[in-house]
Amino acid sequence: AKTQIRNLVTASKMASYVNTGISDQQKRVKENIETQVRALAKRLQGVIPKIANNQKIKNKFPHITTTLDEEEKNLKKLCGDIHSLTDLTELKRVESAIPRYLQEIDTLEENLETLARVKFFGKSRLKSKIEASLAVLKSADLVIGSMVVQKKEIDIEKIIDDALERAKPQPERDDERQARLEAEFLKAEKALFSFAGKGNFRQAFDILNQLAEQEFSDAFVVLAHCRRNGIGCRKNLTKAVDLYLKAADLNSPEAMYSLGQMSESGENGDSSLERAVAYYKEAADMDHTEAMTDLGFLYEYGLGSLEVDVEKAFQLYTRAGEDMGDPRALNNLGSMYFNGSRNLPNTDIAFEYFERSADLGCAKGLNNLG
Repeated sequence: AKTQIRNLVTASKMASYVNTGISDQQKRVKENIETQVRALAKRLQGVIPKIANNQKIKNKFPHITTTLDEEEKNLKKLCGDIHSLTDLTELKRVESAIPRYLQEIDTLEENLETLARVKFFGKSRLKSKIEASLAVLKSADLVIGSMVVQKKEIDIEKIIDDALERAKPQPERDDERQARLEAEFLKAEKALFSFAGKGNFRQAFDILNQLAEQEFSDAFVVLAHCRRNGIGCRKNLTKAVDLYLKAADLNSPEAMYSLGQMSESGENGDSSLERAVAYYKEAADMDHTEAMTDLGFLYEYGLGSLEVDVEKAFQLYTRAGEDMGDPRALNNLGSMYFNGSRNLPNTDIAFEYFERSADLGCAKGLNNLG
């Protein structure tokens, strides 16, 4: 834009020396002005696709698109009309109008981009902003040389309404929502373990409660763990169970496993092996490794509502230990081989499992190594 203005200034200086007796200079002035008008048309042609190439925007802003098309045609027509001008005064009038037109196109291009990115401003503020930026479209006429280029009236109110309608927040996609919630959850976890292990509990609980309101299951689980163990708050097993149940309703395997643990141990005064089996089964079906291991133990010894099923126990231990690396499952596999369960006693294999379990930090595996 600055380069074009400089060129126009040069053309203006050249025009000041033009008179009827210097036809070559006059011709150069005309060619220079015609070049500038072509450049204006090209600039305008670059603005149009910002709307016209987007069918959705084109449908919502038909007035702007139509007017820009008309302006481009008018400028192209003007190139031919300039070529036929011979009067020096007319040439100077055209020359003086071009910088203003150029400025209007610059303003238009800038504010059309603003309009394309519009969010929920106040409507009155948005209206005044667009009215100012689209002055070139709302003008009654623009005198260039001996011609008047008519402008089509723009319905600013409609443009505002369409822009606001288009700016309404779109529904959040599932993957976007999950990514956003996980990012917030990570902040909560960091807060729990900040300040040299003391934890910024207020910040963590604020984030977790906000996530819980959005039904993010992991937030319920962590809040339940804190209530269950008195981390950053008073210990309250009743509230812990309520929070685990809310997470379980959202299909959290960790919540189901924790409810199974509490049912098996009776730590909240409500012991039930049958209920523990049910929770462990739900969590195991969702590939929770510790639930598989504990359920395998109940099958191995026929506890709760289960009958002894060594084969089922072996399958669960194998799935949790071999496939998922659970150290307790590896230790239990070693014990089965050591004790000859399934009629396959093999102390060498047993000690291999004990060693693998111990390497993963299992105290029982280390103890079984002797």
